[in-house]
Amino acid sequence: MEGLSIDRDSCWERAARLTVLCNEMDAELAELQEYVAKLPPQTFESLGENALLMLRTATSEAERLRAEAQVAAERIRDEAMEYADRVRDAAESASRELRAEAEESGRRTEEAARAEAAGLAEEADEDAEQWRGEAAAVLADMRHRTDQMWHEQERRQAEEWDAAGRELAVLEAETDRLVAELDERADALLAERRRLVAEVEEAARHCEEDADDRAVAIVAQARVEAERIERTTARVLREHEEERAEVRAHMAHVRNSLAALTGKDPEGLEDGTEAEPETEPETRPEPGAAADGEGGGTGAGDSGDGGAESAAADTGTRDPDGCDPDNEDTLETELPRLDGPLDEPADSRVEG
Repeated sequence: MEGLSIDRDSCWERAARLTVLCNEMDAELAELQEYVAKLPPQTFESLGENALLMLRTATSEAERLRAEAQVAAERIRDEAMEYADRVRDAAESASRELRAEAEESGRRTEEAARAEAAGLAEEADEDAEQWRGEAAAVLADMRHRTDQMWHEQERRQAEEWDAAGRELAVLEAETDRLVAELDERADALLAERRRLVAEVEEAARHCEEDADDRAVAIVAQARVEAERIERTTARVLREHEEERAEVRAHMAHVRNSLAALTGKDPEGLEDGTEAEPETEPETRPEPGAAADGEGGGTGAGDSGDGGAESAAADTGTRDPDGCDPDNEDTLETELPRLDGPLDEPADSRVEG
């Protein structure tokens, strides 16, 4: 009977200490909830200087790439137009010079041919006059040979005239050929100039198209880079949101751990403990239930049942020698002490 009384008193003492510990945990939980309620709401600026700097960098980089693409496109288009103008001016200048040279060469050749033909005609006239004078001079002396030499002289003169006519015809044909050749060269040069102008215009058009394509590609690349930076920013925000969810889950785990230490609703346990001393022993909760919640073993629970039955005959009996139940070897479980600061994680205090 004395051993059962000692176990019973020890269990009641442990229940009282558990009640005090539960009240302390409730107070600490209230302080933690108040501390969490006072925390400022999460904003983008509260994520830190790195996240804010990343957002500013992404925005400035997108604007810089867009501005550089536009400047590069305008510069390439201006250079292409300037190059086309220079090539067109050079082609027109070269064609004008070639045409002027061709016209001057044709004019000089024609003048030389006409001068040479006039000289040959004058020489032929002078020779004919000379021969005619000589013939007239010697006509008196050579009358007797006139009949013999008349036909010979006429034949020779006819041949010379024919030769001179043929030579003049050859010179005229050569002059016409040179003039036609110069005209053909002038036409060919003009056609070449037109072809060069067309090629230059085509090259300028291709350069302008290439510049437009490059500008579109640069703008598309800038847009892709801006989208990539936006995705990176969204990923960073998502990671911060996941970390916030982990912190909330951790706080929920702390609350569940504190509730698990009490074994039941903290308010119900406190009310039951205060009412037990005034009720009959049969209505008191079994001390073994508290021992099971704290890992005290099944032996204490069985002893609690026996103590409850014996208490019906003799309540409030203690050791006649005045032994303190705390100094006896009982099945009591030592509870952890929460000595850490309030801002320390609850899991680390419980495990300590």
